[in-house]
Amino acid sequence: MYDNQRKRVQGMVQERKTADEIRNNPNRSKKTWENIKRIKGETVNSKEDVFIHDGDGKPISKEDTPANLETFWKAVYTSHENK
Repeated sequence: MYDNQRKRVQGMVQERKTADEIRNNPNRSKKTWENIKRIKGETVNSKEDVFIHDGDGKPISKEDTPANLETFWKAVYTSHENK
């Protein structure tokens, strides 16, 4: 019974801290969505590895990516005259 009550109180305190944190933050909407994601179990600051593939579906190494992107997009933008 004590453990059950203790968990309830901890939950209420955490809710109060979260509400105060949102209320006192100038960027409330961002903080609100961060807390919604936290409650849902999604990670807030997750960084996933992104792999870029060439036309054949082969992954491009991280070192070659900037040069390949620049080459590709230069060809796209210079294919016709801008108006």
